[in-house]
Amino acid sequence: MEAGDRIVLRDGSELKMRQKSSGVQTSGLDGIIVDADEVTLPLIIRTRLPGDKMKLKGSGGTKKIKEILITEKVPRHLRDSLPIVTDFTGQILWIPGIKKSNQDTKPSREKKTVYY
Repeated sequence: MEAGDRIVLRDGSELKMRQKSSGVQTSGLDGIIVDADEVTLPLIIRTRLPGDKMKLKGSGGTKKIKEILITEKVPRHLRDSLPIVTDFTGQILWIPGIKKSNQDTKPSREKKTVYY
């Protein structure tokens, strides 16, 4: 996924990626702002894989995606179909609507922005 791309998911929701300067805002868990210098583009949208882990925003630690989905009470039948946004190296950045990684940042001069 590169700047300007838009993907329509199975449930009809969309993921969009935009490159913006300051003034970009995201609301809650419905968007993420990442520093293009801190992640490897392009971004990838996939479903979870066995053993997936995420560095959580605010906690400093990592947690298995399986545990995050259980804690957030995501129904079992939906867990394998949820979109997961990673960078090209596989680093998990965001589970749209559920959890952000430690890569979420405040807008500044030059950021790549993904909206859900």
